[in-house]
Amino acid sequence: MNERWVRVEGHEMYEVSDLGRVRSYKVRRGRHADGKLPHILTPVFAGTRHAVKLDGEMQYVSSIVARAFMGETPEGCYICHIGDPLDNSLDNLVFKPSPASLRDHDSWCRRLSSEVVIAIRNDRAAGVKHRALADKYDVGLATVHRVCWGKVYGRVGGPITNGRLSW
Repeated sequence: MNERWVRVEGHEMYEVSDLGRVRSYKVRRGRHADGKLPHILTPVFAGTRHAVKLDGEMQYVSSIVARAFMGETPEGCYICHIGDPLDNSLDNLVFKPSPASLRDHDSWCRRLSSEVVIAIRNDRAAGVKHRALADKYDVGLATVHRVCWGKVYGRVGGPITNGRLSW
């Protein structure tokens, strides 16, 4: 499959590919790209997703890819990764209806029931490792950490564990 590149709307010195890469034609550290030798931008980790700086403004790579290849996000929807939240390729992105509250939104695009949250916390208190919990309940590892430490679903019961990682 050939990688397709298109200009980023509103940022004419940048292009984005359908594989989730962003490149720039701008001057870089005193060296000029002459408009012929673009360089690939290295995304930074911003929360649970990758972001790049375009003309001094941080933007999620998934949002840039979706706008370029899928159009504007429909009203009442958001961009969701089908699988790996760090894979920003076009094949891994979809529009989904917005949940009532994005505060407890899981990066794998589903909310957990109170029963599942309590079961995760009880299993962790019993000594089950975080990675095993992620596999058992089909959620991301970061979600298990946040659930166990009480960072999300804070009003749901179950024992809250300390912030020590246990893979």
